[in-house]
Amino acid sequence: MIQDILLVLVGVHLFCLIIAHICTWYYFARYNRLYPLNGFEPPISVIKPTKGVDYLAYDVFRGFCEQNYSGRYEVLFCVEDQTDPCVPVIQQIVREYPDNQWC
Repeated sequence: MIQDILLVLVGVHLFCLIIAHICTWYYFARYNRLYPLNGFEPPISVIKPTKGVDYLAYDVFRGFCEQNYSGRYEVLFCVEDQTDPCVPVIQQIVREYPDNQWC
C-alpha cells in the first residue's frame, strides 16, 4: 500500500516537472517573439573594487577591458589607498589602453 502511494507521488512529481519544463520553454520562446533584439546596447560602466593582488590579478584586471560587448563601456578600478599593491598592476593595464577612456 505504501509503495503504491509513493509510486503515485513520484509519478505526480515527474508530471509536474515535465509541465514546468514545457511552460518554461514556451515562455522563453514567446518572449523572443514578443521582444526581439533591436541591436541597441547602451554604454555601461563596470565598477571593479580592488584590494591586494594575487598571481592572476593582471589577467583578471585585463579581462575586464576585453569584454565581449559591442556597446561602449568603461572600467572603473576602485582602490582604497594609493599604496595598495594592486595600483601598479592597474596602471599597467591603463598604459595598455592609452588612447581609450572607454575600453
